[in-house]
Amino acid sequence: MDKRPFNFVRCANRILACTPLESHAGKRTEQVPAPTLAAQMTEMRRPSMRREHGRPERFWHRLWRDRRGGPLVEFALVMPVLMTLTFAILDFSYIAFADATLEGAVREAARRGITGYVPTDMTRDEYVRSRILEAMKSFSLEGGVTITTRVYSRFSNIGEPEPFSDANGNGIYDAGECFTDVNGNGVWDDDMAREGLGGAGDVVVYEARVNLRTLTPLFQAFLGRTDMTMPLSAATAVRNEPYNLVVASGDGVEVCP
Repeated sequence: MDKRPFNFVRCANRILACTPLESHAGKRTEQVPAPTLAAQMTEMRRPSMRREHGRPERFWHRLWRDRRGGPLVEFALVMPVLMTLTFAILDFSYIAFADATLEGAVREAARRGITGYVPTDMTRDEYVRSRILEAMKSFSLEGGVTITTRVYSRFSNIGEPEPFSDANGNGIYDAGECFTDVNGNGVWDDDMAREGLGGAGDVVVYEARVNLRTLTPLFQAFLGRTDMTMPLSAATAVRNEPYNLVVASGDGVEVCP
């Protein structure tokens, strides 16, 4: 083997494969091996090569690749939705709790009324109403509690008008036609109910209405309301126990103006 040294010309391109080079003596050639793909990529990652062969980084490109402050942006996007859901859950829960409390209070008041019991320190009406007022005093209400009671002789009469003689056959009551004055007020009414708590065997409808102040204005914005109140109502119909031996008739008398 020829042991004489050879002088090689350095390859001008460090990335592309070098061509065979001849020695100064011109008697032998030696080929410099081409670099592998991994070696080329490693060479391109060097800062000197990026400055030499890569395009300069622009401001927006650097901003797009910057990940600093990412959690703050994500929090800003999620926070409004999270707060809206939280306030909605609070408002709906508060309204549902108040509605359930009002329903229970009306039923408890009806249980007091059906027995006909009258305490010594208050009237029967005050005794019945006190149960509803006591239950709703822990809620923020606009205008307090409105409690109404309607008395009928039977369940089928609830909400029905007083009977009348339809002389002209138009299906409605006209002035001068005879009617049955069930509630005894001397005029025809489209609801035959009487006021009060009724007597033994009477059917009584208990109804309570409140305007509940909501915790946040979110519910009003959702419903398009201008005030921060939510109207709630509860009603129940019961028949009084026959606590008296004599049950009064609720059929009324005929009146012909």
